[in-house]
This record gives sequence, C-alpha cells and structure tokens, in this order.
Amino acid sequence: MSKGLGMSIREVLYEHSYQQLLLFSSTLPTYDFDSSKKDDKWDDSLDANDPSNFDHL
Repeated sequence: MSKGLGMSIREVLYEHSYQQLLLFSSTLPTYDFDSSKKDDKWDDSLDANDPSNFDHL
C-alpha cells in the first residue's frame, strides 16, 4: 500500500488511521482485464486517436 500511495511505511503505519488509508486506496487505479465480461462500456466517439472524432466536439 505504501508503494501505491507514494508514502513511506512509517507514514502508513503511524501517521494515518485505517479509515484514511481506505479512502486513499479508493483513489488508486484498478485494472480489470476480465475478458469474460460482455459489457462493453467503450464509447468510440471519445477515441482521441481517430481524427474524424474531432469534428464532433
């Protein structure tokens, strides 16, 4: 947890409460690569790599 939050181990153990650490860790990015899900939430109109999408802005 200290590596993900950018804190020293001393800070994690002695300077913050458990509730604070839970709030801090909720802001960490998560990477869910479960390919069995069929729910595709990707919106192609938001793809910045496609120049044709710049006209929609």
